[in-house]
Amino acid sequence: ELREVFSYLASNGILMPDGNAVSFMHQTFYDYVLARMYLSQHKSFVSDIESEFQGLEIRSTVKAVLDYLRGHNELEYASEIQQLFSSGKIRLHIKLLAISILASANDPRQVEKRIVKTICLEDKQLCIHFFKGVQSEKWFSSALLLWRSLLPDALMGSQLSFAMVKALSRYSYTH
Repeated sequence: ELREVFSYLASNGILMPDGNAVSFMHQTFYDYVLARMYLSQHKSFVSDIESEFQGLEIRSTVKAVLDYLRGHNELEYASEIQQLFSSGKIRLHIKLLAISILASANDPRQVEKRIVKTICLEDKQLCIHFFKGVQSEKWFSSALLLWRSLLPDALMGSQLSFAMVKALSRYSYTH
């Protein structure tokens, strides 16, 4: 039965056999299948990447898995993203990607707002990156609350202050 499935997928160009190896027709299809596997098997994606090489080539996979989890299981999504930010084994470029994913959410969820607040209180560099990337008006009220909680640091004319003012100024005419 497995051979039939493989033959069907290969004949339709989804899988491409190459000797003893198999590849997918496109990276995004691979990322989607991988994301589904992590969710269906309740495996930790972050635990797996902690022990692997974390080069730039895994960025699309990280984004795909986080996006898939966000859309299909909020609890596992929250757990994975919290583990990603708290891990000392995850490289900075992956954390920056994850904070960009949060900042670009058009309709941020409560769990994402809590995660961003925690990040901003613990890591000013990631907080700056968040404020530089935030786009959605639905982040405005949370961003304003963060601004107020971080105000003492912001008054010092830091990079954080500049990033916060820039992010909040996008919405000054609508609120």
